[in-house]
Amino acid sequence: MISYYSTHNRKTRKWLKKLFMWILEVTEVNAHILYVLSRPEQPKKIPFSTFKDSLVAQLENKAAEITPAAIATAPSHRTKANVANAVERLQGNKHLVDYDGTDARSSVSPRKGTWFELSKISIRKSLILAYLWTRKASYKDAIHETSGALFQEKNTSSETVADCYSYCREVCTEALLSSRAEGTPTQIGGPNLTVEVDEAKFGKRKYHRGRVVEGQWVLGGICRETRDCFLVPVEDRGADTLLSIIRERVAPGTTVLTDEWRAYSRLTEFGFTHQTVNHSQNFVNPETGTNTNLIENTWWCIKRSLPSTHTRKEQFASHLAEFIWRKKNQNRECLFTAFMEDVVAVYPGL
Repeated sequence: MISYYSTHNRKTRKWLKKLFMWILEVTEVNAHILYVLSRPEQPKKIPFSTFKDSLVAQLENKAAEITPAAIATAPSHRTKANVANAVERLQGNKHLVDYDGTDARSSVSPRKGTWFELSKISIRKSLILAYLWTRKASYKDAIHETSGALFQEKNTSSETVADCYSYCREVCTEALLSSRAEGTPTQIGGPNLTVEVDEAKFGKRKYHRGRVVEGQWVLGGICRETRDCFLVPVEDRGADTLLSIIRERVAPGTTVLTDEWRAYSRLTEFGFTHQTVNHSQNFVNPETGTNTNLIENTWWCIKRSLPSTHTRKEQFASHLAEFIWRKKNQNRECLFTAFMEDVVAVYPGL
């Protein structure tokens, strides 16, 4: 996003004001971090909301002192902004001073080409919602944290949270797809490695009992040694469908563990060592010790992470992408930083 500001050639007055407000928002966050780090002896850390209120109050006082003089000496062809207008700008309610000028014709939105382009909420609220998404915050908590006087907007609705969380999952999907397009190895397993493969159906039961009557089949695999995995929605469990995906996602020479579903019976023809377990009789093959407990646990984790109000089929792939993305970045010190890196990679701006 910052690259947009440094490469755009039409640097108008309006453009500079937009840049200033963006830098101000970033500075608020950095100032709070430095404030906390510079006071390690302080027993209770000041919350960001309290710190920001204090900071904005100081800036409002400065604006109230400076603006009258600035208005008196401003060029006559500009529309003058009063003190209240300046305060609104500092609070984020109005980022730009309204004025008429010839340089306004060449202005470009700072959101253009970025993740924020189609968003109707402020950049600050979008960032906070994205952070809350990385923390797996509930809709209720997200609404609470992004509503009130601090935001100078209407209270956040559940639809806004749902949209923002959906945009976050889109970033996960695009990041995973772009890594594949760039030639990053997507196969898991290999010689002397073991991959458990299984399929599961995600859906809802009629009246919460009986057999699943609708849903989405998913083929998954996870490497025991590296914990790398793949999850692919499939339309059916036929041999052609499952074998083509396994050949694409699992490296030749891998020991593949499955149940005895007939679609897997030809795996040895494609260079895999195949071991099975009959789940109708045992969870562990008593002769070879073969089991698929790891992939079964993965299914449990995924189902637990899905919304309790069953995910619609057309959105299911994005939820799988989120699960894989979180697993891929589980060792990152800050998940929000990892997410913003992918945002910049997927939406680099103009």
